[in-house]
Amino acid sequence: MYRDRFAMWHVEWFCGHVGVVRGSHLKSGAIRDCLNATCRADRARPAFNWTDEMHEVVDGLLLGDGHLNRGSLIFSKSKGRTRGYDQRQWVRAASQTLRQNGIRVKVYQRASRVREVAGRTVHSHPSLKLYTSVYSNFVAETARWYPQGTKAVPKDVRLTPRSLAWWFMADGSTAWWGRDKRAPIKNQVMLQLNTQAFSVSECDMLAARIHSEYGIRFGLGHARGQVFLQCAAIDRVNRFLDLVEPFVHPSCAYKIKRPWYRHRWPKSRS
Repeated sequence: MYRDRFAMWHVEWFCGHVGVVRGSHLKSGAIRDCLNATCRADRARPAFNWTDEMHEVVDGLLLGDGHLNRGSLIFSKSKGRTRGYDQRQWVRAASQTLRQNGIRVKVYQRASRVREVAGRTVHSHPSLKLYTSVYSNFVAETARWYPQGTKAVPKDVRLTPRSLAWWFMADGSTAWWGRDKRAPIKNQVMLQLNTQAFSVSECDMLAARIHSEYGIRFGLGHARGQVFLQCAAIDRVNRFLDLVEPFVHPSCAYKIKRPWYRHRWPKSRS
């Protein structure tokens, strides 16, 4: 109790009178936490122009592997090439889209590391991490996406073709497959939208929204105790790709796989 009161007194006194807090002042963890939160709020830049396009882009990134941290939008991408496509190009495209709307962006490289996640050892590859400056828009979005301190899908999330495309680029995947193991070429596609950060009820809500608005039905896949959206029916995969392809950046073109159109076209029925 004494420590917390002492910390709050220092926060009020230093922010109101000194303005600059030096390292020698931060002897208490509570002081440091309070000062970080206060200074972050004070440093928040004025709101940028919230266009419909930016709402869709931000919602798409947050549906993927993006997250908000104290008013800053952050996401990362593995560094290097995936199926011959340079992933750095997609990070540059994302940063350019944000900069065109007046958002300050920085990108830095992160080395490979080993960490423990849910009791498992995870080896991460070198990656590029993008983060924005602190904006009042993102402070408001934090309350929308993190109502209880944990990331949750808001009920008014935008599921437009553009936001679905950004979700697909950020955290979606496609893979060739086929039920007939004797077939030399697998001409079916498994499409997956990763939602491992969300609950089963939230995944059900996203799947129901996509089905009601676009007629594309997604099922729920389960792996390692996590849930994700998946679709393998030929017409559904093609309709989803028709929906998002106009907004997919060339660096993510390897994700566009058309069922039954690999190496050959289907025979005409005429």
